[in-house]
Amino acid sequence: MATKISQLKLSQALIGFINHQTAASLSDHTISEYRYNFQKLQRFFPKNPCIGSITRSDLVTFFAWLRNDYVSVPDGVAPRGEIKLSAKTLLNIHTNLSALWRWAVKEGYAKLAITMSSPFSPNGK
Repeated sequence: MATKISQLKLSQALIGFINHQTAASLSDHTISEYRYNFQKLQRFFPKNPCIGSITRSDLVTFFAWLRNDYVSVPDGVAPRGEIKLSAKTLLNIHTNLSALWRWAVKEGYAKLAITMSSPFSPNGK
C-alpha cells in the first residue's frame, strides 16, 4: 500500500494547507499572500509532483529561478514595467513555503521540512 507521502500531489497539498490556515482564522491578507506565492510554485512545477517527492535541491532551483528568471508585472491601470522580485519578497516566499512544509510533515505528507533542513537564505546572505 502506498503511503500518504507518495500520494498527495502538490496542488492537493496547497489546497489542504490553505484550508487548514483558513480554519485557523488567519487573516484574509495572509491567505491571499499564500495563494499568490503558491501560484509561483505551481508555475515552476507544471507537472504537479507529489509534495513528498520535492527535494531541497528542487526548492533551491526554484529560488534561483525566482531570483534570476521570474519577472513580475504589477497590477493596476497605469502601465508598469516588468520587475524582478526583491530580496524581501523572496524571503516572504521562503517563509510561506516553510509553513507549508511544516504542515505537510505534521500531516504525514512529507518526510522532512526541507525548507528548514539546512541553512538557506533566498537573498544570498
